[in-house]
Amino acid sequence: MQDDATFRATFREFAGADGTLDQRAFRRLAGRLGCPRTATQLDGDFEALERDEAGRLGIFQFARWWEVRRAFDRFDRDGSGTIDLAEFRRLVAELGSEKPPAAVEADFDALDADEDGLLGYYEFAQWWRVRNAFDTIDADRDGTINLVEFRQLVAELGSLRGPAQIEADFNSIDRDGGGLLEFAEFAHWWTARSAFDRTDRDRRGVIDRLEFRHLMKQLGREREEPELDADFETARGEGGLLEFTAFERWWKIRQAFDLHDADHNGSIDLVEFRALVGRLQLPTTPAEVEAEFDAFDLNENGLLEFPEFARWWALQRGAGSPV
Repeated sequence: MQDDATFRATFREFAGADGTLDQRAFRRLAGRLGCPRTATQLDGDFEALERDEAGRLGIFQFARWWEVRRAFDRFDRDGSGTIDLAEFRRLVAELGSEKPPAAVEADFDALDADEDGLLGYYEFAQWWRVRNAFDTIDADRDGTINLVEFRQLVAELGSLRGPAQIEADFNSIDRDGGGLLEFAEFAHWWTARSAFDRTDRDRRGVIDRLEFRHLMKQLGREREEPELDADFETARGEGGLLEFTAFERWWKIRQAFDLHDADHNGSIDLVEFRALVGRLQLPTTPAEVEAEFDAFDLNENGLLEFPEFARWWALQRGAGSPV
């Protein structure tokens, strides 16, 4: 990579009068630096980067993207846009992490939501940013943060939430009341919270149907309009607008459903349902699993659609199960 002074000078060549890049300048600068990505791919990167939707990127945002993008692409040797666990370990080490192998593998497993053994760039980039900030704030390196550190961390990551809101957030994540949060707990919450807040541009604390579509796009879950309508109706319940608490609850259910919908047909059959129950280690016999499936298959088509699955999932949580 160019030395710092040369990099800054190159950036200034393409930046506007305010010292930032618009989308076109971003593409041109990436090309000057030798980035092999297509214009369409770079547009996707730009949209993912400009978190406040102002349409501009500063030098620190660009430099962070360039460092991580370059490293990721070197390890993605086949150009598939994904890396496996071995490549993930080497990439994390190259970017300066000193985490032990077991912790790196645990992070990989947490990120690999569909359990296909591969991670995409956006999953990695978001993890890398949050992981670095978490480790910096975790001064005693015990792998957890308290409320004071939590406040520092969300501020570092750009949250505009007030002190009372932040304390309420901490308490909602700290379900056992122990006063400490592990990285996985924080990262899961932050993914949903930050995306929701970026979508809620008027800071009302709720989002409408159009904003929900933008939110799903940010989270990498673009769907056809009828599916989005159904998801929004399920998430918001009886209200006309969707609050974060309701969204977070729905999002956990949606992720669980998508993870176990192995053939991605929008429903779960009995075989997939058995696999789900087995993975959750629920204390049920095969006959009980089949009986539960039949009880929630309300239209008796041999499949659980998402609303049917959501009712089953809610019952398990209410019963104090590990889900």
